[in-house]
Amino acid sequence: MRSIVNVTITVTGDGQSLDQLYGWLRKDTDVARSGKLSARSTGTSGEMGALDVIDVVLSNTTGIAALAVGYATWRRSSSGRPRTTFTSGRTSVTVEGGSDDDIRRIIDTLSDELDAGSGGPAVD
Repeated sequence: MRSIVNVTITVTGDGQSLDQLYGWLRKDTDVARSGKLSARSTGTSGEMGALDVIDVVLSNTTGIAALAVGYATWRRSSSGRPRTTFTSGRTSVTVEGGSDDDIRRIIDTLSDELDAGSGGPAVD
């Protein structure tokens, strides 16, 4: 049995940034190969059908690293400075850029959840 980590990604500001990040991550072959990616509306944005969160299911640290690098690459290529929060279980990390330190913080936070097995149910 191995643990998985369920990650919810939110972006502050306009919904356009979240849409752009979702599109970017869907096209990233390393992210696509490493986990399951979906987007959904929580119904809190005030816009009918607007995406509010990105959900990612990952089962190893390679997938976590791919997600962090995919985010950082998107962030470096986009304008604006939206705050992006990665949440798993009771743990979250918020970053505003795509620096090496931001990548490391995302990987460390999500890896701790994966190691603790609290990010999701164990799978065979």
